Amino acid sequence: MANPSHPAHDLVRGKRRHGSGALLAALCLMLSCWPTVLAAHGGSSSGNQTGIPIPSLTHGEMAVIAPYYGRIVALAENVSDTDETFRRLLNFAQIQRAYCLWGMMPGSVSDEQSPFNECSHAYLAAAKAVLLHMRTMKNETAPVGDLVSEIDAVMVRSNLAHPVQIQRRKLQYGRPDPAEAR
Repeated sequence: MANPSHPAHDLVRGKRRHGSGALLAALCLMLSCWPTVLAAHGGSSSGNQTGIPIPSLTHGEMAVIAPYYGRIVALAENVSDTDETFRRLLNFAQIQRAYCLWGMMPGSVSDEQSPFNECSHAYLAAAKAVLLHMRTMKNETAPVGDLVSEIDAVMVRSNLAHPVQIQRRKLQYGRPDPAEAR
């Protein structure tokens, strides 16, 4: 025969002990917040914790860069000699694109009122930063330079590149601008 004074028997029969519910709720609340507090203030993560500045894009530049996103990432994924900045930029671009539902939402690039427009700005600006960072890598200059020239030519045809930007590119990269080839 079972002992009726055992605490488990009261719970099974639908009887409840008074006063333990509030204590249990408080304990659960404290335990659920604990990992968040530790993650926010813990320094256990390895690597550099500073952010990487990513220049913003105009809506016109977004429209030009968007069709090239796949080619930019494909080139980036084939880079063999990378650095931390490059890996972080590429990772950020891919995470933001996933957050943006892989760019599949209609109007995410063209419509400023779209709820996906902000994340489109983020992943496309990061993709451009990845492309420009690849340009500084010694083994990747030829294919990346060709893609940058192609994108620059589209921007010039779309009247998105101003003469000051074109002149700065000449000085910075020491080669003629694609717009002058016309």
